[in-house]
This record gives sequence, C-alpha cells and structure tokens, in this order.
Amino acid sequence: MGLRRNIIDKITSFFSGSFILKRRLDRFLWFFIYIFILLVLFISWNLYIESRLVKIEKNSAIIKDLEINHQQRSLELVALDYKPEVEKMLQNFGSKLQDPTDPPIRVKGE
Repeated sequence: MGLRRNIIDKITSFFSGSFILKRRLDRFLWFFIYIFILLVLFISWNLYIESRLVKIEKNSAIIKDLEINHQQRSLELVALDYKPEVEKMLQNFGSKLQDPTDPPIRVKGE
C-alpha cells in the first residue's frame, strides 16, 4: 500500500507543480519558456514551409498545363497563316469579308 501511495503522491506532485518547487526548478523557468517558444517557432516554420511547397507543386502543375495550351494555340495560329485556312474560317462564320480587288495605294499627306 505504501508503494502505491508513493506513486500517487509523485504523480499528483508532478501535475500540481509542487514537483518543480521541491526540486528548485523554478529558477530555470525562463529557460523552459525560451525552449518552448523556440519549439513552437520551429514547428510553425516547418508547417509554413510545407504549405508553401504544396502551393508551389500545385502551381507548377497548372503552369505545365498552361504551357501545353499555349503551344497548342500557337501551333493553331501558325496553321491559320495560310490563306485558304483563313478563307474557310471566314466562310464558316458567314463573314462577308473578301480579298481586296484594288491594289494598295499610298496615301499622300498634305
């Protein structure tokens, strides 16, 4: 019964804080607070960096998709440079735009 009571007393003294006063650990209180703050800063910094890395990976995937889209559109625009392709598109959209019949003239200033 004495051993059990001794264990219970040690546990209650640990959680009540009298353990700190009996061992004279109160003089190291500022050091413990300093270590605790450093630990919290270290954990929060690591979480911040990890969240940034996740954002960077998501954005790099989006950038790759956008680069593929850009390359496809630039290839489509290169294909549209051909006159027959442009004429087909204009006909498909029902445009009344036609080739010029008069040669270009130079506008003279006054």
